[in-house]
Amino acid sequence: HVLCHQEERVVQNDWTVSWCNRIVQLSVVHQTRSLARKKIMVSELLDGTLRLTFGAHVLSWTEVATRPLKPKPKPQPPATSSHQAPAQARRQPSMALRTVTPPNANFEGRFPSGPVPFRSPPLRETGPPPETTM
Repeated sequence: HVLCHQEERVVQNDWTVSWCNRIVQLSVVHQTRSLARKKIMVSELLDGTLRLTFGAHVLSWTEVATRPLKPKPKPQPPATSSHQAPAQARRQPSMALRTVTPPNANFEGRFPSGPVPFRSPPLRETGPPPETTM
């Protein structure tokens, strides 16, 4: 557009864009474009009308008085103090005898007993050295 004021703006997560102390909200029709946090071009024509574009696409919008309110977080249940555990979480001591397993019992038979090829020194060829010609 010739003779218009253009600036690039970033779409907020609530699909709003600020322009000259005005707040405009993009229409839901553009939901498939995922415009949140994307840059769009805002053009103000000589007659004062706004034109919002994303690439070659003209975006529809409405002006809003204030930004949409963020949804209130759900109230969390009160936390219990660390020295008083709830009755369900308290564990009763078990009187059953436990069998103790030696630490290496689970690894028996997993590792080869002899030297491992990739840890051995490289093999050298035996025989006479190669002949060199000069």
